[in-house]
Amino acid sequence: MNFRIGAFIAMSFMLLAAAGQQHPAGASGSKTIKDDGVPQFTAKNELLRPKNYREWIFVGSSLGLGYDGGKKPAKGASQPLGHFKHIYINRLGYRAFRNTGKFPVGTMLILEGVSRGEKTNPQLRGYFSNRFGGIEAAVKTGDRFDDPWNYFGFTKNVKQQTKAKRITNKSCIRCHRKHAKTDHVFTQFYPVLEAVRPKK
Repeated sequence: MNFRIGAFIAMSFMLLAAAGQQHPAGASGSKTIKDDGVPQFTAKNELLRPKNYREWIFVGSSLGLGYDGGKKPAKGASQPLGHFKHIYINRLGYRAFRNTGKFPVGTMLILEGVSRGEKTNPQLRGYFSNRFGGIEAAVKTGDRFDDPWNYFGFTKNVKQQTKAKRITNKSCIRCHRKHAKTDHVFTQFYPVLEAVRPKK
């Protein structure tokens, strides 16, 4: 009996050694992620639609949060909920912010609009993200344009639109500059970013 047990253990070590030769230490069997989501532009300074932004870092979502031009709803009036907004940041921007608390040139955030669904069954009640709509991009472009941050909208023929021109309306930049907590970015609404912000 002891001989059989010893033989079994020896055979197990041999199989493990063979497996180690086939899969060297450090090989995970999966491809290394190389796409940091670095923004790509055409020769006309149009932003190419990022293909894999849902594989970036999801930093937060909102419902009914939007621009109202500074107008407050009338007394007693309810604020419409609108649609969900999902926010993603590319890995380049996320890693830099996690390490330094700053966003480098090349940082890109995607705001994805999603329609609001509602469930009213007795056992299941509430709102949920339903159908995808257009996306908007905020990009720290450095000296490519006359402003350090610029905004692009993929809102027409959403599925077919592969590039977008810069939004030239300065109200976007002014609002982000005035109200965003960190370098034009509304980190106060993105708990994932606030959680990794370096402590002073």
